Amino acid sequence: MKNGLKVPTFETSSSNEALFSGSHLLLLLLLLLLLLLLASPLSFRLLPPLHCPPPSSPISSTFPLPTSHSPLLPLPLPSYFTSFLSSLAPVTPPEHTHTMSDAEGVELAAPAVATSTTVRPPLNFVPGTSIPVLIFLNSASGGRQGGRLLRLFQQWLGEAQVHDLATVRQGGPSPEAVLRRYEGVEGLRVIACGGDGTCCWVLTALANVPGCQAAVGTMPLGTGNDFSRALGWGSGLTRAMRSAKWLQKVAMATAVPFDRWSVSVSTPAEPMPPTFVRADSGVVGTWQNYLGIGIEAAAIHAFHVKREANPEAFNGRLKNQAKMGLLGVGKSGLCPLACGAAPQLAPRLVVKVRHRGKTELEPLPLPRRLKAFVLVNIPSHAAGRNLWGAYSSSDGGPQSYSDGLIEVVGFHSASHFGAYLACNPLCSIRATGSTRLCQVEELRIELLEPLHIQMDGEPWLQPAGSIHIQHHSSPMVLRAPKGKVTYPPKEPPK
Repeated sequence: MKNGLKVPTFETSSSNEALFSGSHLLLLLLLLLLLLLLASPLSFRLLPPLHCPPPSSPISSTFPLPTSHSPLLPLPLPSYFTSFLSSLAPVTPPEHTHTMSDAEGVELAAPAVATSTTVRPPLNFVPGTSIPVLIFLNSASGGRQGGRLLRLFQQWLGEAQVHDLATVRQGGPSPEAVLRRYEGVEGLRVIACGGDGTCCWVLTALANVPGCQAAVGTMPLGTGNDFSRALGWGSGLTRAMRSAKWLQKVAMATAVPFDRWSVSVSTPAEPMPPTFVRADSGVVGTWQNYLGIGIEAAAIHAFHVKREANPEAFNGRLKNQAKMGLLGVGKSGLCPLACGAAPQLAPRLVVKVRHRGKTELEPLPLPRRLKAFVLVNIPSHAAGRNLWGAYSSSDGGPQSYSDGLIEVVGFHSASHFGAYLACNPLCSIRATGSTRLCQVEELRIELLEPLHIQMDGEPWLQPAGSIHIQHHSSPMVLRAPKGKVTYPPKEPPK
């Protein structure tokens, strides 16, 4: 008692102190656990950012050490809380491939980057058929008609299936790059709109893309158009070809094999035709219509030089043929006093040939008088002349562009060649034809001095050297149907 007042006192014992401290400790632990479970987002903000490993590795059972400013210490976490953290960890989606639906087809791997050579545009077909058509058009051919036809075909088939070969020199896609987009397309038909050089270019490109199995037809826009004449597509552009019904004629055409020949030149000239490529033995090219040496090639070379110097002046088929004839007079030797005499080929050529059924090359005797030496594969030459002739006799059988044989002919003078050019279209008889030499499967020609050569209308001055010619391939070409085409057209004949 102090100053009359009784002050209460608390008496404790050691057992009470133990009970007090144990109950409070249990309460504190329960509160701490409740705080961790209910206020976990708050604790995440107070702690430093978690390092979340990828899904393939297990998450650690402890937090990483806090930074110096963090108010909390690292605490061990129970297993159920560790699984809770695993569900919060960001999951990186695994890499996968794009899969088409069952209605679309089989599973396909999505390409990393789509390129122009792998993406195939939608196909447009000839009306009334399931036949796709691809157009290669040389807008520089046919005078001013090439550009108009380009726009017309684009209206019929769309821009994706119509390609201008004149843009290749300006960096446009090559025919090979375009054909690779259509690899595996069944029933594809390719139309080469241009002259004989354009047709040879497209066939060469098709041979370089084995995965594209297409048959090649033509629309004649060149000067001679002998490839088109041989397959029945006509001698030049007509009004009917500007109609959409002409595509139905393409759909009805018959696919037939066509021989093409390789030519290896040991000493290439500068420049060579664009169909030649570099090889170990020189340059290698292909031809399909004819190959000539002598006065004919010299006349074509003179025409080619003039046209390259002034292309605007050569804008019509008939006009070009007339100019070629006038330029050829000076190179043929018809006026030896004014223009000089053309060289005789017999002392300047050594020719060896391999006949059918033979394994060795044999020398070919050449006539003493020989001004032109021509190899021919089709029954059309110099704008429709039949160089070999339609008749069969003891000096050779009938001609075919799918028999694996080359017909070899010659002309002994400029007057002989002139009579052939003037009279052969009127009367295809032996008196107005060439001199037949042989039908062979392979040739080797040695030039003892420079001579003019033309290959499918592409001329050059060839230095002395060797030329080897043999069979290259037999692609499918389109032979034009005869008669009118009914609408809707039927499927093409097998």
